Amino acid sequence: MQLQKHLAAIVAEAGEGNVILTYAPRSRRAVLKTGTDQARSLAQALSRQSGVPLVTVLCRAAGRAQEQKRLSAEERVLAAKNAYLLQGEATDALKGMTVVLIDDIVTTGATSGACARLLRQGGALRVYCLAVASDDTNRDAAVPAD
Repeated sequence: MQLQKHLAAIVAEAGEGNVILTYAPRSRRAVLKTGTDQARSLAQALSRQSGVPLVTVLCRAAGRAQEQKRLSAEERVLAAKNAYLLQGEATDALKGMTVVLIDDIVTTGATSGACARLLRQGGALRVYCLAVASDDTNRDAAVPAD
């Protein structure tokens, strides 16, 4: 599995005990509608297989969820910046750590970018984003890296 290989390389670089996994959470409404949070399930499986701890440090801001697939690239960036928050004790878990953010798909990078910014603000030393799929159709609309 490609995710395992990438995670193993990150752990080798950062050192065992210096890496945690987290994920970009879906909205409560989306989870209730579909019955799953794909990124969470992926992160849980990767944690079990690798032994890297999974720490839930991100949450969705109540009432701010928008269905990303219906938004333009610019609208996605704005929606993502407002959609995610760090959980209360997140800075304790993040301080000085290398964080691997798991998402199911990257379309424009708005979600990964917004979550990575929050993780760095919360004290993460480095943030790596791993996803299972990307949307080549929207590649040209990708969010530029900070």
